[in-house]
Amino acid sequence: AAFLMSLPMLLIEVRLGWAQPPTAVGWAIAGLVAIFPSLLAQLFFIRGVQLIGPARAGIFLNLVPLFAVTLAFFILDERLQTHHFIALIFVVAGIGLAERSSMLGRSNGTEQARK
Repeated sequence: AAFLMSLPMLLIEVRLGWAQPPTAVGWAIAGLVAIFPSLLAQLFFIRGVQLIGPARAGIFLNLVPLFAVTLAFFILDERLQTHHFIALIFVVAGIGLAERSSMLGRSNGTEQARK
């Protein structure tokens, strides 16, 4: 689907003469991105779902922006601004609330099952 969505822009770039043919380095980078961040991340996430269940594992998908900002800071030397910290607080608070309600739900369910 992503390929089909990007195809019109590729055709426009080719028509305007802006298209850049891929180099060996470009293909190597694409291969590394396909293997490490894409494939391995999916395998680790699937294992995480097996270990802690889909509901709890799904919550941690919200950490993607946190990792993106952290990596941008260290690798790309991006400057962190106030809105980054505000967003970080919201993400961490949301995960904390979801985990807390999950733990409370489990403990309440256990208590009700015993009665």
